[in-house]
Amino acid sequence: MTTIAQPGSGSDEGSRQMRVERRVENIMTTVSREYILTALVLFGLFLIFVAQLVRIGATAAGAGASAHNAYLVLAAIGSYLMVGVLFVGGVMKRNENQFVRFGLLIAAGLLFIGAAMIL
Repeated sequence: MTTIAQPGSGSDEGSRQMRVERRVENIMTTVSREYILTALVLFGLFLIFVAQLVRIGATAAGAGASAHNAYLVLAAIGSYLMVGVLFVGGVMKRNENQFVRFGLLIAAGLLFIGAAMIL
């Protein structure tokens, strides 16, 4: 029968697991800083803007399915990037007010539903 190693037991597996958990926590804390979240949301909006330009240009030029596929790929990447960023912000921003965190999660859910309808 195997036992689960406790963090302070000195076991190699337990200490490795704690190091991995600390690294993941450090990465998520870094990613959840306001300026990084803002930059990623703006990048997602930029991708959606470029996708709309591709769609308009393809319609004006009479391009076929490849331009429509490029529009779908750009819009999907931008939309789901913003969904992921809003979700990470809602979960990881523990120093924010509960209503702000709830608003970020609601915005992520609404954007997810909207992206599914657009695409």
